[in-house]
Amino acid sequence: MRHGLPGLNRRALSQRLGRLFLAGALGLLMAACGGNSSVAGGGIGGTGKGTITSVNPASVAGSGTLAASPGSVTLNGTRTFTTYAGTEYSIDGDPVTAADLAAVGQGLVARVDVGDDVSADFSSGTAERVRAEHVVIGPVTQVAPLQVLGQDVVTTSSTAPADAASLTANVDDVLEVSGNTNATGVIQATRLELAASAPAVWRLTGTVANVVAGTSFDIGTQTVNFNGVTPQDCGGGLQAGDVVKVKATPDADVTSGGALSTTTSIECVKPGLDIPPGFTSGALVVDLEGFVSAVNGSGFTLDEQPVVTTGSTVYQDGSAADLQAGARVEVIGSLDVASGVLTATKVEFSERRVRILAPVSAHDSVAKTLTMLGITIYKTALTQGDVGVFELGSGNQVQVEGFQDNGVFYATSVNETSNGADASDVSVQGPGIDDQVSPVFSLLGISVDVTGMELKGPEPAEATLMIPDFFNLLGTQPLLELQHGAWDGSKITNDAGGPTTISFED
Repeated sequence: MRHGLPGLNRRALSQRLGRLFLAGALGLLMAACGGNSSVAGGGIGGTGKGTITSVNPASVAGSGTLAASPGSVTLNGTRTFTTYAGTEYSIDGDPVTAADLAAVGQGLVARVDVGDDVSADFSSGTAERVRAEHVVIGPVTQVAPLQVLGQDVVTTSSTAPADAASLTANVDDVLEVSGNTNATGVIQATRLELAASAPAVWRLTGTVANVVAGTSFDIGTQTVNFNGVTPQDCGGGLQAGDVVKVKATPDADVTSGGALSTTTSIECVKPGLDIPPGFTSGALVVDLEGFVSAVNGSGFTLDEQPVVTTGSTVYQDGSAADLQAGARVEVIGSLDVASGVLTATKVEFSERRVRILAPVSAHDSVAKTLTMLGITIYKTALTQGDVGVFELGSGNQVQVEGFQDNGVFYATSVNETSNGADASDVSVQGPGIDDQVSPVFSLLGISVDVTGMELKGPEPAEATLMIPDFFNLLGTQPLLELQHGAWDGSKITNDAGGPTTISFED
């Protein structure tokens, strides 16, 4: 939305027109040279939060906001926005240059405000502001599982480490962590960096608990002392459930397991979507990445942001059934600024959602893994539900839901369905590939013999398929769902009491 500038007198108008003429002339000159003439101050049409996958600084020509050639910033590998010399950059609220941000490398979670040329699917436009942040900067307070300043940190194979040493950090080493935090305070790291030198400021963002007025509060397992600091933007005072950003100077007490007592700043922040300044009404194109915290009849909540889904909402790498607490998703849609409701046009699961219902054949209580249908499943601090099954051993029928990251299965929820194995009733959802000889294919890495099974085509027709037609479709759809199969110890076959069904998921 653009707003006019009232009250311009004739002289001011003349000066402004002169500046516009000069900018236009320079813009034409730059265009003739193949450059970009964008200037700061245009209306904002969209805002988003995602993981930076690349930064290419604009090439500056002369002064001001003109650029000899535009730069770019890419979120989540697919959303590339044009940048120019006037694009504003910051890390943890401190202004930086595009070159500074590019030097940090990929993996930082950032908020990007895009001009009114933003595309309807938030995949292109001109970036006016790029604000990258760390969730926590401070000492490792525990390893195996990893904690930084008392916060559980989960790394997966897609976490971008700045150096190999960051993945093997020891207690008291200082780590810089960027990522997304779920409803229970667990950080799924998108980037780790072992601080080369002791940073002057430690930072911690999280949900407040156990407030002792004027004395202390907890974030995760870390106690934070007020240290005489008055919390900012916290309404009537700091309350349990508030989300805060804390700054502190390095504190030797923390490295010995004590409270953080060198606090210099406590600021309450609004979780979820950050509305650009000046917006009080109208609609914004929005792209928001985070964890589902709750599901309801009209949609779900993402980082405390209400999201409404409709019959037209498109799902990628998962389905509406996969919208459960703990799922990490990216929502593209339109935000009604006045009501604060985000209507989703598309929901993309950040990791391909997978599901297995089958007997547990083995477990490792030290490595915290289960084996089901020959697949190794990993427990992390993100895993919820009947997590005790990782200690129980084999023999139980268990349903595990989670995500696949570079071929590794991480559990987000575990549910023990019966105290006994039933190899004649197994179900699997995951990607299917034609890497074997018909009638056998691979589903989530598990061999499946489709002989005798009922094979259904994609929605909405769900037409019954012959085996050759089924194999022709393999690889064209992101997910398959197999229900009521039988496990013979090496592959899934048709259940004699079935039939077993396989369907293509949208």
